[in-house]
Amino acid sequence: MRDLDALTTSAPTKDGRTVRAFNPLSRNDRMLFEVLLAGEYVRHGFTNRDVRQKLGLTAYPLAPDEDRQPGQVTRLFRRLHAHGLIAKIQALAPLARFPGRSTDHVHRDQAQRSCLPR
Repeated sequence: MRDLDALTTSAPTKDGRTVRAFNPLSRNDRMLFEVLLAGEYVRHGFTNRDVRQKLGLTAYPLAPDEDRQPGQVTRLFRRLHAHGLIAKIQALAPLARFPGRSTDHVHRDQAQRSCLPR
């Protein structure tokens, strides 16, 4: 219940501003969560472009001007991050940097570090 309260109240960002709360019953917030929890982002995380493309396939109200959409999704990410729902993860090093070295441990570590905080 405490987690739901945290989600449905405004949250502060690192710079002291507050971000709007989420409403799990809202159609727009539900579509956003469905896109992020689809499962295809578990292994490698997601990017602004990934989320924009998926939200564009739904009825989510993205800006009609495509130049404004990246900023809109960035603000969604800021809200999600302020509420502790997503976290930034480091990218894998390119495999070319380690010729002849097995990368099994890298992929295993990456799978353990999901884009959602623990």
